Amino acid sequence: MGLSPKEKQEAFQEAKGEYKGFVYFNDRKTSDNVLTLDSAEVTINILTDSTMVIHDMPSKVLVAKVAPSNLKTAVTKYGKFDINYKIDFAEVDPIKMVVAPLPISFNVNYIGTTKKYETGFLFNRKFSGAALKRGILMMQIIQSKIMLLDGTTETNMASRNFIKFKLSKVVR
Repeated sequence: MGLSPKEKQEAFQEAKGEYKGFVYFNDRKTSDNVLTLDSAEVTINILTDSTMVIHDMPSKVLVAKVAPSNLKTAVTKYGKFDINYKIDFAEVDPIKMVVAPLPISFNVNYIGTTKKYETGFLFNRKFSGAALKRGILMMQIIQSKIMLLDGTTETNMASRNFIKFKLSKVVR
Protein backbone atom coordinates (compact mmCIF):
# COMPACT_ATOMS: atom_id res chain seq x y z
CA MET A 1 0.00 0.00 0.00
CA GLY A 2 1.41 3.37 -1.02
CA LEU A 3 1.39 6.73 0.65
CA SER A 4 -1.67 8.94 0.66
CA PRO A 5 -1.48 12.18 -1.36
CA LYS A 6 -1.11 14.08 1.93
CA GLU A 7 1.80 11.85 3.06
CA LYS A 8 3.53 12.22 -0.34
CA GLN A 9 3.23 16.00 -0.08
CA GLU A 10 4.67 15.93 3.46
CA ALA A 11 7.60 13.81 2.29
CA PHE A 12 8.18 16.10 -0.70
CA GLN A 13 8.10 19.25 1.45
CA GLU A 14 10.82 17.74 3.65
CA ALA A 15 12.91 16.45 0.72
CA LYS A 16 12.66 19.26 -1.83
CA GLY A 17 15.73 21.33 -2.47
CA GLU A 18 19.39 21.07 -3.38
CA TYR A 19 21.89 18.46 -2.19
CA LYS A 20 25.67 18.46 -2.62
CA GLY A 21 27.94 15.48 -2.19
CA PHE A 22 29.56 12.61 -4.01
CA VAL A 23 28.87 9.84 -6.47
CA TYR A 24 30.83 6.63 -5.76
CA PHE A 25 31.64 4.00 -8.36
CA ASN A 26 34.08 1.19 -9.09
CA ASP A 27 36.53 1.97 -11.90
CA ARG A 28 38.32 -0.63 -13.99
CA LYS A 29 41.59 1.10 -14.87
CA THR A 30 43.37 -1.89 -16.43
CA SER A 31 42.36 -4.78 -18.68
CA ASP A 32 42.18 -7.19 -15.72
CA ASN A 33 39.11 -7.38 -13.49
CA VAL A 34 40.52 -5.25 -10.64
CA LEU A 35 38.15 -2.44 -9.65
CA THR A 36 39.13 0.59 -7.59
CA LEU A 37 36.71 2.88 -5.77
CA ASP A 38 36.47 6.34 -7.29
CA SER A 39 34.27 9.35 -6.53
CA ALA A 40 33.27 12.74 -7.90
CA GLU A 41 31.28 15.73 -6.67
CA VAL A 42 27.69 16.08 -7.86
CA THR A 43 24.60 18.13 -7.06
CA ILE A 44 21.03 16.84 -6.88
CA ASN A 45 17.86 18.91 -7.07
CA ILE A 46 14.54 17.45 -5.99
CA LEU A 47 12.25 19.66 -8.04
CA THR A 48 8.73 18.27 -7.63
CA ASP A 49 7.06 15.33 -5.93
CA SER A 50 7.83 13.29 -9.07
CA THR A 51 11.08 14.68 -10.56
CA MET A 52 14.73 15.00 -9.61
CA VAL A 53 17.91 15.96 -11.49
CA ILE A 54 21.54 15.04 -10.90
CA HIS A 55 23.87 17.78 -12.13
CA ASP A 56 27.54 17.49 -13.08
CA MET A 57 27.63 13.69 -13.31
CA PRO A 58 31.03 12.77 -14.79
CA SER A 59 30.70 10.66 -17.92
CA LYS A 60 33.49 8.35 -16.73
CA VAL A 61 30.98 6.84 -14.28
CA LEU A 62 29.12 5.29 -17.22
CA VAL A 63 32.15 3.37 -18.50
CA ALA A 64 33.87 2.76 -15.18
CA LYS A 65 33.52 -1.03 -15.42
CA VAL A 66 34.59 -1.18 -19.08
CA ALA A 67 38.20 -2.22 -19.71
CA PRO A 68 40.39 0.50 -21.21
CA SER A 69 39.22 0.87 -24.81
CA ASN A 70 38.24 3.37 -27.49
CA LEU A 71 34.70 3.41 -26.04
CA LYS A 72 35.94 4.18 -22.52
CA THR A 73 38.16 6.98 -23.82
CA ALA A 74 35.40 8.55 -25.96
CA VAL A 75 32.77 8.54 -23.21
CA THR A 76 35.19 9.71 -20.50
CA LYS A 77 36.22 12.70 -22.64
CA TYR A 78 32.59 13.85 -22.92
CA GLY A 79 32.77 15.36 -19.44
CA LYS A 80 29.82 16.21 -17.20
CA PHE A 81 26.11 15.84 -17.90
CA ASP A 82 22.74 15.82 -16.10
CA ILE A 83 20.45 12.86 -15.44
CA ASN A 84 16.71 13.39 -15.14
CA TYR A 85 14.72 11.12 -12.85
CA LYS A 86 11.18 10.14 -12.13
CA ILE A 87 10.71 9.64 -8.39
CA ASP A 88 7.98 8.38 -6.11
CA PHE A 89 7.86 8.74 -2.36
CA ALA A 90 7.35 5.36 -0.68
CA GLU A 91 7.81 6.06 3.04
CA VAL A 92 7.69 9.12 5.28
CA ASP A 93 9.97 8.41 8.29
CA PRO A 94 12.64 8.02 7.19
CA ILE A 95 11.79 9.37 3.75
CA LYS A 96 12.30 6.69 1.11
CA MET A 97 11.95 7.16 -2.62
CA VAL A 98 11.81 4.92 -5.63
CA VAL A 99 14.10 6.48 -8.25
CA ALA A 100 13.96 5.82 -11.98
CA PRO A 101 16.73 7.52 -13.98
CA LEU A 102 15.70 8.24 -17.56
CA PRO A 103 17.90 6.87 -20.37
CA ILE A 104 20.67 9.20 -21.47
CA SER A 105 22.36 9.91 -24.77
CA PHE A 106 24.99 12.32 -26.02
CA ASN A 107 27.40 12.57 -28.93
CA VAL A 108 30.98 11.38 -28.51
CA ASN A 109 34.05 11.46 -30.73
CA TYR A 110 34.67 7.75 -31.30
CA ILE A 111 37.86 7.04 -33.27
CA GLY A 112 37.53 10.31 -35.19
CA THR A 113 33.80 9.99 -35.91
CA THR A 114 30.85 11.56 -34.08
CA LYS A 115 28.58 8.83 -32.72
CA LYS A 116 25.51 8.87 -30.49
CA TYR A 117 26.24 7.13 -27.17
CA GLU A 118 23.24 5.70 -25.28
CA THR A 119 22.74 3.80 -22.05
CA GLY A 120 19.93 3.18 -19.64
CA PHE A 121 19.28 2.26 -16.04
CA LEU A 122 17.39 -0.55 -14.41
CA PHE A 123 14.20 0.23 -12.58
CA ASN A 124 14.17 -2.04 -9.58
CA ARG A 125 12.42 -1.15 -6.32
CA LYS A 126 14.79 -3.37 -4.36
CA PHE A 127 18.07 -1.87 -5.59
CA SER A 128 17.28 1.55 -7.14
CA GLY A 129 16.20 3.87 -4.40
CA ALA A 130 16.96 6.75 -2.09
CA ALA A 131 16.59 7.45 1.61
CA LEU A 132 16.69 10.79 3.38
CA LYS A 133 17.20 11.29 7.09
CA ARG A 134 18.48 14.38 8.95
CA GLY A 135 19.45 16.11 5.71
CA ILE A 136 21.59 13.22 4.40
CA LEU A 137 20.47 11.71 1.08
CA MET A 138 21.75 8.22 0.25
CA MET A 139 20.92 6.77 -3.16
CA GLN A 140 21.80 3.89 -5.45
CA ILE A 141 21.06 3.41 -9.16
CA ILE A 142 21.99 0.57 -11.47
CA GLN A 143 23.24 1.16 -14.99
CA SER A 144 22.28 -1.36 -17.65
CA LYS A 145 25.01 -3.64 -18.97
CA ILE A 146 24.30 -2.56 -22.54
CA MET A 147 25.77 0.55 -24.20
CA LEU A 148 24.96 1.62 -27.75
CA LEU A 149 26.81 3.66 -30.35
CA ASP A 150 24.55 4.85 -33.19
CA GLY A 151 22.00 2.21 -32.18
CA THR A 152 24.42 -0.73 -32.29
CA THR A 153 25.49 -2.60 -29.16
CA GLU A 154 29.07 -1.57 -28.45
CA THR A 155 29.55 -3.31 -25.15
CA ASN A 156 27.73 -5.63 -22.83
CA MET A 157 29.56 -5.31 -19.50
CA ALA A 158 30.12 -8.45 -17.50
CA SER A 159 28.03 -7.02 -14.67
CA ARG A 160 25.74 -4.10 -14.02
CA ASN A 161 27.20 -0.85 -12.80
CA PHE A 162 26.02 -0.03 -9.26
CA ILE A 163 26.35 3.73 -8.73
CA LYS A 164 26.01 5.14 -5.20
CA PHE A 165 25.52 8.64 -3.84
CA LYS A 166 25.87 10.37 -0.48
CA LEU A 167 24.83 14.01 -0.30
CA SER A 168 23.92 16.66 2.25
CA LYS A 169 21.02 19.09 1.92
CA VAL A 170 22.08 22.65 1.18
CA VAL A 171 20.53 24.98 3.76
CA ARG A 172 19.95 28.51 2.54
